Amino acid sequence: SDHLQLYQDYSRTSFLIAEGRYSDALQQAVQLQLTLDQLNEKANPILYVFNLIRLAMLYQQTGQLQAELQAWEQLQNQPPSRLE
Repeated sequence: SDHLQLYQDYSRTSFLIAEGRYSDALQQAVQLQLTLDQLNEKANPILYVFNLIRLAMLYQQTGQLQAELQAWEQLQNQPPSRLE
């Protein structure tokens, strides 16, 4: 499976960000992260990392600094092979 739906979800969140709907975008990014966590995220390593970055930035945008820090820490703890 190419997991096309996951990429469509990521794209929809991009539109919400463009519209300035950061809270809605954050909710969708969190949902995508939960879905990726349920699946084997190794199948979508780039999307997994991009969504983590997006989560950190959306947490910052919405003033959720502790959650932002956790997202950055989660990103730092990714295996190097996933970040290549």
